[in-house]
Amino acid sequence: MKKFLYGTSALIAAGLLAGPAFAQQAAPAKKAAEKLQLGITGYWVMNYVVASQDERGRLPLSATSNNFTNQGGTGCGTPPRRRNHSMFNEGEVHFQGQTTLDNGVKVGLRVELEASRNPGSAATTANGTGNGGTETTGNFDSNIDQTFAWFDGAMGKVEMGQTWGAAFNMQYNGPTPIPGFGNFANQAPLLAPGNSANGTNAASTPIYNIGGGFDDRNQKVAIYTPRFYGIQIGVSYTPDTDANARSGNQVDQMNMDNNAGAQSQIVQYGLNYREKFGGVQLGLSAGYLKASAEPCTNSAFLDCKSTANGITVDDRRQWAVGGNVSFSGVTLGGTYKHDNQGLKNPGRETVTWQLSGNYKWNEWTFGLEYIKVEAEATTTTNTTNMRIHTDTLDMWMIGAIYNVGPGIDFYGGVIRADWANGDPTVSGDTKLAQENKATYYVVGTRLLF
Repeated sequence: MKKFLYGTSALIAAGLLAGPAFAQQAAPAKKAAEKLQLGITGYWVMNYVVASQDERGRLPLSATSNNFTNQGGTGCGTPPRRRNHSMFNEGEVHFQGQTTLDNGVKVGLRVELEASRNPGSAATTANGTGNGGTETTGNFDSNIDQTFAWFDGAMGKVEMGQTWGAAFNMQYNGPTPIPGFGNFANQAPLLAPGNSANGTNAASTPIYNIGGGFDDRNQKVAIYTPRFYGIQIGVSYTPDTDANARSGNQVDQMNMDNNAGAQSQIVQYGLNYREKFGGVQLGLSAGYLKASAEPCTNSAFLDCKSTANGITVDDRRQWAVGGNVSFSGVTLGGTYKHDNQGLKNPGRETVTWQLSGNYKWNEWTFGLEYIKVEAEATTTTNTTNMRIHTDTLDMWMIGAIYNVGPGIDFYGGVIRADWANGDPTVSGDTKLAQENKATYYVVGTRLLF
């Protein structure tokens, strides 16, 4: 597969650069290509959230619990209290531009800069910024989100750099009623039970895009065919998912290829169909991801691919189908995704559903979305006594967006999230630490530029 991708990339790149030159021997004189220049676009959002949630399920019984330190400070008193409101902003500044070569091939560059202060790597005390305390060392920096170049010609399009994979980019989903919430959302001020040191919930994250949270913006190359009768095909290749894989330093890419439990050499395949029939716009998609579990020569690991918990690591596989349809101001859509989590059975497969719709009326857009995650988990790490159960997340969202001017929106909505642990062997405080019921109310503004 890797040799195929290398060869295909070279052939398409050659075709792009040659492009229409083969089709015309004596093209009329035209303006010479200009140097690529970057413009600025992007977005910025500000949210205010008020939340009501199951305090017992989210916090430990005492302020001395180690779990509490992991969830927002040391606090005082028994029981500790969680703040019920939050403000947070998020945004990106996009530097992008393109030029057209003499043979008609378009060449572009896109660099996305996070437009908010993010914690840096400087050390902090136990009560520092990581745990809700005061800033101790000025540990904030800026981060690059995506950075990639692309070439687009008669033979198709090639992207190379730190960007999303082909299946991710080509996937069709239903519309989200509240900007920035749902898939990939920062569900502040809620922390899913999967982040709890006192218990885990395998259905903690509502990610329904292929590669989301796994093969994000790692270094990769992606190839997309021209759209033919509404159909387009894409494929991408990522050498490694290690933390250094997002680095631009080639030395960081040459790390170990036999790390126990690690996944690498990711291939994403995408296929979608987009067409308009009168006043109806239809989009359908299918995608598949496969990553290779790295072998290990340590005899302590089963099949040379295993975690310390006795669950054997497997090649990670994800697949998803999705679609949406728009007509007369109405958009309906959904997604189904299956993920084996890169672990062999028993008990590690996750299924995610997403269904949503909205209605646009003048400056208003009203929407409703439902996300469900069903994740297999095990009751014990002992392979002899292991039992499979299913953890679930049910999330409802209803919202409205009002456009007050070009690129300026106000929005609001209500979100209900219910994490349930299906382990029949636990009860009481242990079970509560793995569950949460929350309702939160959002108002915000979004600026597009």
